[in-house]
Amino acid sequence: MFDLSFKCCADYNMLYTMYKNGAVFSHVGIPVTIIEGRYGFSQAHVNIQRYEEAKVRGIEKTISFKFYDMYKRVRAMIKRLLKRA
Repeated sequence: MFDLSFKCCADYNMLYTMYKNGAVFSHVGIPVTIIEGRYGFSQAHVNIQRYEEAKVRGIEKTISFKFYDMYKRVRAMIKRLLKRA
């Protein structure tokens, strides 16, 4: 089911749930989608995306995810500060 409560990862949640429930996926040798790349909604909201992916996998409350999330946020902040200098 496509859960629209996820702002960035509804498709990820759907595919992950299908995988966990035993769905079989196959490689298709032709493009079936166009990725927005670095200008899409998810890319503009990487913190939301990272949290939602963790929530889908059930690890959003683990200490390891919290440290990883903090590391990514601090790293992004430092990058922004260095660009201003």
